[in-house]
Amino acid sequence: MTHYAVEVTDTAMAAIIAHARFIAIDRKEPLNAQGWLEAAWDAAQSLHAMPARCAIATETDFAPYAVRYIMAGNTALLFTIDDDHQVVWVIALRGKGQLPRPEQLPKRLASLHGDT
Repeated sequence: MTHYAVEVTDTAMAAIIAHARFIAIDRKEPLNAQGWLEAAWDAAQSLHAMPARCAIATETDFAPYAVRYIMAGNTALLFTIDDDHQVVWVIALRGKGQLPRPEQLPKRLASLHGDT
């Protein structure tokens, strides 16, 4: 079985941190924030094996590559699979009831590697 490295883009990391802060501070539920954050990391790390098991996300309609998602609580971690480099990139986050935000997606996979 092929194993993939799992990487999180800066944009996705900022969204994950912002969501955890929202739960901890705005909703005043720090224990729930900790639990959600642990679930998010567990979900992301589970992508190292068979990431294609996850469903295609609506965001695929807005990107030149396939976007998939895995749930962490009520939040979808959006990711793409780069088979050429054997890397799964967590690229964005979509909360329950949120519409897709195509402007948050990388324009090209090559930009994730710093390629031009």
